[in-house]
Amino acid sequence: SQPDGFYSVRALRALARRHPNFHFETCLSGVRKRRDHRAGRADLVALGDHPELTGWRVFVNGHPAMVHTAKRAVYRAGAALRDIHDNPFEMREKRHSRRAGQTQPADVW
Repeated sequence: SQPDGFYSVRALRALARRHPNFHFETCLSGVRKRRDHRAGRADLVALGDHPELTGWRVFVNGHPAMVHTAKRAVYRAGAALRDIHDNPFEMREKRHSRRAGQTQPADVW
């Protein structure tokens, strides 16, 4: 099990210790600072720590609205479009069709 429901924390922290150009922080929105976590939205915490991103490769993952906002912000902070990589976490569920017994993806909002 991972601390506080985060995944791959140990592996990512170990990676950050081995590579000075890799930065990893766990962030919790809407709560006060807790041990081993930063308070606030991940995109705002990261941009507060790294306001100048010219020459950086940036990987933005998470809620689709946050990813969209963060991509614009890191571009304004100097990251080139070719160096901004994103993965919005879009939730999908599978519903079963009673007629044919087929599984169909359905958006969950």
